[in-house]
Amino acid sequence: MRSKKYEYQYEQYVTVRERVERMLVPLSKKYSLKIENMVTHWVAMQPQVKLPIVWVTKASQLKPLLTKFTNFDTSDLVSDLNSAYLSLQKHVQETYDLSIETYRWLV
Repeated sequence: MRSKKYEYQYEQYVTVRERVERMLVPLSKKYSLKIENMVTHWVAMQPQVKLPIVWVTKASQLKPLLTKFTNFDTSDLVSDLNSAYLSLQKHVQETYDLSIETYRWLV
C-alpha cells in the first residue's frame, strides 16, 4: 500500500495499512494469491454487487484478476476475508466511534 506521500501518513491510512499487513498478508500467503486478487474476488462475491468495477492501467492486468478463481474453491477465502472485514469494522467502531461506511468516506 502507498505510504511515502505525506497524505498517506494520516492515522486513518496507517490504521488501514496496519490492518492489511496484519490480516491480509497472511491470507495472501495462505492462499498463494496477491492481495489485489483476493479483494477483487471478495468484492465480486458480495451479494449487493452486480458488476464490480476494477481499475487497471493495462488490459493485461485484468485477465489474471478474473481467471485466478476458475478452478478454485473460494468459500474459505471469502469467509476469511469476511472475518478480516468484520474485525476492521469492529476496530473502527471501537477506536473512532464511526461506522465503517463513514470511516471509508473519510479515508
